[in-house]
Amino acid sequence: MKFKIWLIVAGLLLVPQSVYASAGHTEAMETTLEASIAKKESSLSNGVSDVMTNAIDKAKKAEIKRKKRIAKKKQEKKEEKEKKKRLAKQSDIDIMAHVLMAEAGGESKECLYAVGSMIVNRMNDSYYHGTLEEVIYRKGQFECTWNGAIEKTPTDLCYEVAKDVLTNGSTIPENVVYAAEFLQGSGLWKEIDGMMFCYK
Repeated sequence: MKFKIWLIVAGLLLVPQSVYASAGHTEAMETTLEASIAKKESSLSNGVSDVMTNAIDKAKKAEIKRKKRIAKKKQEKKEEKEKKKRLAKQSDIDIMAHVLMAEAGGESKECLYAVGSMIVNRMNDSYYHGTLEEVIYRKGQFECTWNGAIEKTPTDLCYEVAKDVLTNGSTIPENVVYAAEFLQGSGLWKEIDGMMFCYK
């Protein structure tokens, strides 16, 4: 038994140091290789992640730009529509001025604005809705259209008010669609120069 142990020890002593060195070198190489592989895998993973992040960022930016373009086009269309709506034709201004002269030519500027605004309200109302000419000449609505008063020559103030209300819109509540010397509709909004402006 002792002899066997001695042989084993002797054998170990006789193993060249280069063998141990070679074994250690191999382990070191394996460790370095593993570290290199891990580093490359990490780098590759980060690279893929960066590519995906950049792609997502580009997609988001493109979507934001697309939405902005759509919003801009919608706004431009809306502005153009509003512009066309506001720009009164000269023929409409003439008609409105004649009606104002016939209905309230001798009254105050406030009354003229109220009458003009009431007519604009009718143009936008679901019941009276239509062009200025359609609203004015609607059967049984404005007495001046059948008694000849609409032929009176309008004053400069009538033209001024006519252009303003047709360009910028009504100056009174939108549901005020009646103007006469008596109450009608659902109630009185305001009395101006003896004329009663009433709600629908």
